[in-house]
Amino acid sequence: MGISQQIEHDVAEAMKARDEIRLSTLRLVRAAIKNAEIEQRTKGDFDADQLAVTVIKRHVKQTQEAVEDFKKGARVDLIAKATQEIAIMNAYLPAELSDAEIQVIILEAVAAAGEAPHVGKLIGDVMKRIAGRADGTRVRNLVEQNLKKV
Repeated sequence: MGISQQIEHDVAEAMKARDEIRLSTLRLVRAAIKNAEIEQRTKGDFDADQLAVTVIKRHVKQTQEAVEDFKKGARVDLIAKATQEIAIMNAYLPAELSDAEIQVIILEAVAAAGEAPHVGKLIGDVMKRIAGRADGTRVRNLVEQNLKKV
């Protein structure tokens, strides 16, 4: 079952359970995924699950930024709700890669790039290989550390 189908199923379950926060969060994510699918259909072929992961990650990041703003405004009620929303959305994301797994991918990319690889191109190549299973900032830091050793 794909991510979109799982979200559809979980929306129905949340409605039955009358879980308002879960229901509203899943409806928001479902709508965002549908909009992204419609946009991608006009551009050509796409992977629905990869698109769903991208959309969910974007919403998690936006919600995390909102939490920071809520902390500045001392809005404890909104912090709690946003934290629950993040936990709900994270349940649909693939597990993050460990630093050791990322290092293996970085070493493969460096070997493929040859001598004196360009940092930006190397990071782009590694991010393609990782396919959304790690945070970009973390990957960039690991690539830069790896290149300093070389």
